[in-house]
Amino acid sequence: MAIDDTGRNTFLGVKLVLSLLTIFLSLRTTDALTSYKNDTDVVKFDSYDDFKKQVLGGDEIWAIQLYREKDCRACDMLAPTWKDLARVVKGIFKIAVMEATTPQGNQFAATYGLDTLPSYIILADDKDKPYARDPEKILEEMLLAASTTITRRSENVLGTGDERKIHDSFSRKGRKKLYESNTKPKFSSTNIEADASNYDDIVMKSEDVVVVAFVRPNCKFSRKLKRQFEETGSRLVGESAKAVWVNLELAPDLVTTYNIQSTPTIMIFPGGEKSHENAYKYTGDRVGNEIAAVVLKEINKTGKKKQVEQVLGMQSLERNCRGYNHVCVIGVVPHISDSGAHGRLKYIELLTRMQTIFRGSTYSFLWVEAGAQPNMEDAMKLDFGFPALVTFTLDRTAFSVFKGSFSDKGISTYLHSVASGATSNQVLPYMFPVMDTEPWDGKDAPSETYEDIPLSEIMDDVEPVNGAESDTVKPVFGDDEDDGDVDDDPEEDQINDMYFKDEL
Repeated sequence: MAIDDTGRNTFLGVKLVLSLLTIFLSLRTTDALTSYKNDTDVVKFDSYDDFKKQVLGGDEIWAIQLYREKDCRACDMLAPTWKDLARVVKGIFKIAVMEATTPQGNQFAATYGLDTLPSYIILADDKDKPYARDPEKILEEMLLAASTTITRRSENVLGTGDERKIHDSFSRKGRKKLYESNTKPKFSSTNIEADASNYDDIVMKSEDVVVVAFVRPNCKFSRKLKRQFEETGSRLVGESAKAVWVNLELAPDLVTTYNIQSTPTIMIFPGGEKSHENAYKYTGDRVGNEIAAVVLKEINKTGKKKQVEQVLGMQSLERNCRGYNHVCVIGVVPHISDSGAHGRLKYIELLTRMQTIFRGSTYSFLWVEAGAQPNMEDAMKLDFGFPALVTFTLDRTAFSVFKGSFSDKGISTYLHSVASGATSNQVLPYMFPVMDTEPWDGKDAPSETYEDIPLSEIMDDVEPVNGAESDTVKPVFGDDEDDGDVDDDPEEDQINDMYFKDEL
């Protein structure tokens, strides 16, 4: 089994197993024959080519012992330990032996400079640099090899599609590509293209806040703005706003209407009834999330609220968590079977209030159901119960976990602390895969149903008491008929007189 970046989640378990094995092996003193012929857990090599194919051609971590089957007392004493080791770490490491008297054993010893018996080496990613040659440190070196290999591979793993995009952003080269490239945008285009024929319908007749970029195709600054403006449009998904891209060569009259002196020119139209006079020019930096921040402040003036978006897959994070200095606030709400629909709506409403308060800032708000993204929960160590809340940025691969009161005051104080830099961040150890999930239907969890079993089916097999032949249960004491004041049992009368004489 190759150890890749998923091995990180089991590494502590491996460490515990090897630690316990260290204690066990220190107590193991039984001698045994060295033969490994019948041991299927210990790998034997038929030739040096077989060794190269299995070890040098693979990506597993190997612990290989050079031994001699005959006339090697130390090899005899080690055999039980080596076999136990192979069984305990099976599926995690590969344990093998190389007979020193065979041609492949001689070549193996010469290649790695082994001149004593028994000798050990551990081969991981760099097969030319073995980890261990000291028999006393074999377990420690196995742990070191596993730790180093897991870390290296988790840093170098490149996924496909969206996972590759995320990994690219981790490196300096990836961040440079993200912000300087205008040929491969990272954001799916949500912008509307307008010209003279539809400009009034799209912009002037809209009740939403509208941000318009007036551009020319032969202007290099307009081309550079395109990807940033796509980020702006991505930030406004679900909001009462539009991002509109206008090619002035297809709408030349607008140059005079808005007195456009240069391109690109960005203008913002407040919500409600539109006029050419109430539009104003955006004068800030031409950065996608900063343009969106000004638009979001305009939306705040309208009093309209946007419901917090649910994480449904990688696109949710790409759309909301990208951008330099942009921070995602992810609320992890309890499973629907734990909170019910009413409880979940309360959590979402709280996040919606926070989103309204911080609208126009660098925050985007999302929510996810506990258990829906286990890889994220593992990477961020969300193991203390739900609801939980984290701040997260894709481009800086940093996150912070909120552990205070899940309330308006608690979350607001925490987010102000994050914005001011007073809260320390942790580096994400690896980029977690994001699973595609179905949107919540707004309903409670399906109730469990139980099949009704007629009482007659249960009672059919009940045997009559005291051998009675009918369904009537015969009394254990006395007759089953009321015979008035006649007492059939004098002993019973004596007991009654003893305990109830006061009442009598």
